[in-house]
Amino acid sequence: MASFRIREDALTWLADVQRTLPNCEIWDLYYFCAMAGLSSGHAEELSASSPSREMVDYFVNNYKPAESFVVGMLVVAELKRGRIDLSEEGEVRSVFRNLVDGEGSNPFTTEGMNRLNAYANGGYEYLAQKIDHRPQSAEEFLRFYAEVVDEAVPSGPFAEV
Repeated sequence: MASFRIREDALTWLADVQRTLPNCEIWDLYYFCAMAGLSSGHAEELSASSPSREMVDYFVNNYKPAESFVVGMLVVAELKRGRIDLSEEGEVRSVFRNLVDGEGSNPFTTEGMNRLNAYANGGYEYLAQKIDHRPQSAEEFLRFYAEVVDEAVPSGPFAEV
């Protein structure tokens, strides 16, 4: 089973956010990046030239309630990427089966996990493009993050959902 992965340079870029956000863990940083990637439709496969950190292969307890939401966002983003209309039941079912396993502690297939990691990676790239400096605090980052994600949604995969 594939694991959640985040780029090392994303961790460096978000280091001050993690330091200044109470109880912030690596999973929180991953989630910020994944939501930015899914919301904007930016996905970029992790490459060997960009070292990444393997995290866990399951949703951590604090994020377990968001599991279905993340699964749904990934499926919709991938349907939009493949230009598959929700009315194409067979195609939707095929994409869903390719991404979602539903067995065990992780709802994703290996392909689903790889695609979610690609959105987290693309989300980091998207965020880093939108600001000219590393965020220096959680407060600065959260204001910036809300604006950037809000701006991304109307042109991202969820524009017509």
